[in-house]
Amino acid sequence: MISQAPEELDGARVLYWCSVSVGQVVSQGQPVSYAAICQYAGTEGYYLFVCNPQWEVIGDTDHQSVEEAAETLRQWCPSVQLQHRDQAL
Repeated sequence: MISQAPEELDGARVLYWCSVSVGQVVSQGQPVSYAAICQYAGTEGYYLFVCNPQWEVIGDTDHQSVEEAAETLRQWCPSVQLQHRDQAL
């Protein structure tokens, strides 16, 4: 597994990310390896992206806040540990 998130996913800046244990989350019939909370430049909303082992986006949800996106992720993976793009939280 990759130990650091990319700077961007689908053109959105990665703010927080985490690895996801195999089998915890499935999107579009594919197991999820990573999740990231991102924001597009010039927008107020946030996106929760779920990604495969190569950090390719396989699904997303939109949210009004980082906290809302994080809560959604924790509903899927209660023990998840989000990390800031540049440092652990």
